[in-house]
Amino acid sequence: MSDGHFNRALLPHGEYQSGLKVGRAMQRQQCAEALDEALSETVTPEEAVRIKEHYEERLKAKPV
Repeated sequence: MSDGHFNRALLPHGEYQSGLKVGRAMQRQQCAEALDEALSETVTPEEAVRIKEHYEERLKAKPV
């Protein structure tokens, strides 16, 4: 029986983990769309490409 503390071992493994992954993927997609929109309004297309490449490299470097 649970002692009242949150314990991930009590949750279904597949559903919980896949829900987290879907949420993270959705969040990344929303961030990428917001970045594209902001860049299209503020910088030249050449600068936007460079910034997007840098952004993607930073995302790959940081584990989620």
